Amino acid sequence: MEFLTRFSLKNSAAVIIIVVLIILGGIVSALSLKVENMPDISFPVVIVETVYPNAAPEDVLDDVTKPLEKAVDKIEGIKYLNTISRDNASVLVIMLNSGVDVDKARDEVERKVSGVKLPVDAERPQISTEGFSSEPIYYVSVAPKNENASAESLDSLITNTVKPELEGITGVESVSVIGDRIRKVRIYPKLAALNQYGFSPSQFKQLVLSNHVGIPAGTVKINGEDNAVRVLTKFTNVEQIRNTKLFLPAGMNGGLSYVKVGDIADVEFEVKQEQISYLDGKPGISLRVYKSREGNTVETGKLVTQKLEEMQKRYPDLRIKTVYDSSVNIKNSISGMMKEGIMGAVMASIMILLFLRNMKSTIIVLVSIPLSILVSLIFMNWLNLTLNMMTLFGMAIAVGRVVDDSIVVIENIFRHLQMNQMRNTALIRLAAKEVTNAITSSTITTIAVFAPIAFVSGIVGEVFRPFAITVVCSLLASLLVAVTVVPLMTKLLLLRSTKVKEHKSGRLTHTYVNLLTWSLGHKLLTAAIALVLFVGSFGLVSLLNVSMFGDSKLGIIQTQLTMPKGTALEETASMTDKLQTVMQKHPEVDYIETVIGSGGQDNKSSMFVMLKDSANPGAIVDAFRKETDPMIPAETKFTINKISNGANEAYEVVLNGPSKESLQEAAEQVKEHMKKNPELFNVNDNLSDKKSEVIIRVDRDKAAEWGLSPSQISGDINSLVGGNKIGKIKIDEEEYDFMLGLKEEDSNSVEKIKGVELRTPSGQQVFLSDIADVKKEEAPAEIMRRDKKEYISIKADIASANKEGVSSAENAELRKLTLPAGVSISSGGVSEDMQKSFTEMFYALGAAVVMVYIVMVIAFGNAMAPLSILLSLPLAAIGGLVGLFVTRSTLDLTALIGFLMLIGVVVTNAIVYVDRVQQQREAGMPIREALLEAGVTRLRPILMTALATIVALLPLGLGEVKGSLMSPGLAIVVIGGLTTSTLLTLVVVPVGYEALDRLRSKFLRKNKSKEGNVPDQDVQQSI
Repeated sequence: MEFLTRFSLKNSAAVIIIVVLIILGGIVSALSLKVENMPDISFPVVIVETVYPNAAPEDVLDDVTKPLEKAVDKIEGIKYLNTISRDNASVLVIMLNSGVDVDKARDEVERKVSGVKLPVDAERPQISTEGFSSEPIYYVSVAPKNENASAESLDSLITNTVKPELEGITGVESVSVIGDRIRKVRIYPKLAALNQYGFSPSQFKQLVLSNHVGIPAGTVKINGEDNAVRVLTKFTNVEQIRNTKLFLPAGMNGGLSYVKVGDIADVEFEVKQEQISYLDGKPGISLRVYKSREGNTVETGKLVTQKLEEMQKRYPDLRIKTVYDSSVNIKNSISGMMKEGIMGAVMASIMILLFLRNMKSTIIVLVSIPLSILVSLIFMNWLNLTLNMMTLFGMAIAVGRVVDDSIVVIENIFRHLQMNQMRNTALIRLAAKEVTNAITSSTITTIAVFAPIAFVSGIVGEVFRPFAITVVCSLLASLLVAVTVVPLMTKLLLLRSTKVKEHKSGRLTHTYVNLLTWSLGHKLLTAAIALVLFVGSFGLVSLLNVSMFGDSKLGIIQTQLTMPKGTALEETASMTDKLQTVMQKHPEVDYIETVIGSGGQDNKSSMFVMLKDSANPGAIVDAFRKETDPMIPAETKFTINKISNGANEAYEVVLNGPSKESLQEAAEQVKEHMKKNPELFNVNDNLSDKKSEVIIRVDRDKAAEWGLSPSQISGDINSLVGGNKIGKIKIDEEEYDFMLGLKEEDSNSVEKIKGVELRTPSGQQVFLSDIADVKKEEAPAEIMRRDKKEYISIKADIASANKEGVSSAENAELRKLTLPAGVSISSGGVSEDMQKSFTEMFYALGAAVVMVYIVMVIAFGNAMAPLSILLSLPLAAIGGLVGLFVTRSTLDLTALIGFLMLIGVVVTNAIVYVDRVQQQREAGMPIREALLEAGVTRLRPILMTALATIVALLPLGLGEVKGSLMSPGLAIVVIGGLTTSTLLTLVVVPVGYEALDRLRSKFLRKNKSKEGNVPDQDVQQSI
């Protein structure tokens, strides 16, 4: 690095030009970076969704789910395969191992699935992946100001104008609509008429379809030119369907050969609302805007807002309300993070000024902050990273550390300028050279600390990797600035300055020298004190709350109401309205958006509750629960949760067993025990939802007597009661679903289904009840399997902030239960996620210590000096744990990242100190004098770097950026750890260094006595 200092001092103009280019490049990069809330990553999961109309869960399992399971289970890289079979749909959730390329896995799944033969009625499987960018970025509610306005006109405006215009915005992938009225053309057969005219239900269905065709019929040559021939007889309006003539068997209808569809069926243009949307209790239509993967969330959100404002002016009779705009949250978070980062830089500059008492020196040091950040932005642009909460947090954290190298360099140069009257470029070069090895070693050591994050798997590794890259880029830039720009600016601003005066050692220095002298003379007592503090601090771990991520301060609450299967949409709406009225009364509530019929299920509803800025989300959730719990009927679930930081914070146990009966028995035991735990609420399992089914068991012998087969009977019943979608119909350029089936009042009881008359091949009629047993039975609403075996998942929300503590305690209690033979229990949810993530982070911490030691051994050329430096690491843990305890913060993943970062930060001071000791010993100074001299010489830069880092992180540690994934825990850990390690390092490291040196000398003397000669210099240096 010394050659860079020589280059900068000799080529001032070139360095200035490079700095200008960096500034310009950094600004251009900042303007071109995509702005997101979180890194653009894909979760290690591939989802396969298949619609199978009119099929019960067991049919979906047998006909769709099992064939798809067989097709994909051999794909390389699968961790486990979860499947859900429910009414009309199959869902495969393929969890992948860490490191598997999600896009390649998706392509492989698509190839495998495309070769599976599924039932004719099943739709093509839809394959997707999940990531932060797959969530909607914008929620909008649109409603007429006049409550008597036509609902049809609003639907038409949304479908034909609002939705297409929003989808045309740059960066918008798609827009989903909730609460609009679905239009369908329905044919309702009249059973008596069908029987009168000799049609079976299946025949009637086929006759209708045979009149609604568009079939290519080949090509013909006309005037030498090929022309396609098409037979086109598709229906274009309802009257055409009613007036369509169907051919009759001979002798029917009094000799007539046809009958009109309208005579044997009702044909209607149906308008039905399958989902209901409210904003503050007033009906409307909700829109969800999804951005494209390449889109910029902030820029896309801005364009959507502008378009909506323009629409509001264009349609003054509408009330267009932005419910949620993620770009605003991102801008607020980024603004808050930038503000706290700038405040940290200002506080660091004040601290430096207090120590150096020279404005020019302070300015020189502060130059390293913007230059390091600008270099980071250039690297981020080059690496295709986005400007998000993680990268921004990395830069904010780096603010305190990037000045360290510059402080050490400027302090040493400043000290030499104070002591020497003969000031020239050689003096600056000499002063910089003295500390170049120290700052290079300390910076590379800190960078090495972040390398293990690259090996942390899963979402945790993906999320924190951009953070680590940003910090590493900033630190590398700060090192280059310290050895080039700082010496150059010193030459330009301070070399001829007459204001550089020597300041005599103060009381602090004398006190420190006395303390160090005493400690060196009482090594065992000093070590004992440090050990007691270290062991005592670990006693605080059991008193800390442990969680995946810190508690989110985002002022949004989400609720989910699940009523018994079969509940009508209107009944769900009535219950939801009562709950909403209770919550709307709270003064902290800003507005509530309600969706009834969530996920296309009439028995479910959800509410999106936006709170005012002054509200406490946790307190509001508790109040909501107390007020709504008495209102919830039996067999109805109502959950209220804050929007979390993206982590799975639910408690979950998974039961596996040999049979459904044993699993259900075990599930009841486990649920009963969990409900007794006051820290757990919303206890439910995947078997709790039951639904009723009408089972038709055909008597083959009786059916055969009438000339019917079970397949024929199934086809007729399906044509009547399935509400079948038989195709599409285009009316006035709008395409609608074409449906066929009995009216609800003709099939809403078992007795009416029993009374369905079927037509036999001989023309006779027979009641369904004469050839089949028809019963109503209870069945699970969903069938869930993992790796082709059924299991039961029992989940609960955790009330306490100590997620890990509650999970571990409940796991221990559940293991004591005596479950049915063959049933095993395992943890999932937050317990499984935390155990894996924390384990990997602890491995990363261990790997970081090893890498730090290796780097220092290479830098110092021996093994002893790095060992003494490592003594500063346990001292850092003391302050980190005490800091979390005092501030009542949570020990989460961000706090563990803080401990990881602490490993690199705290050794910096020890390296600066030990490097000076090594220099003095090489110059011939005795070890005790070298230790004392290094203490006096390096006291100021050590205190300056430590205090600058601490005060720079104070804004982040004391506050919390609203909506940020990062909790203050990281800053608190670094502040506390750096405080204790700095104070103790100045004493413990010298004591350890001298003790290790004595051990080395003793070893060498013993070696000398055995071998009869003195080890050469190389051997001494290597120990």
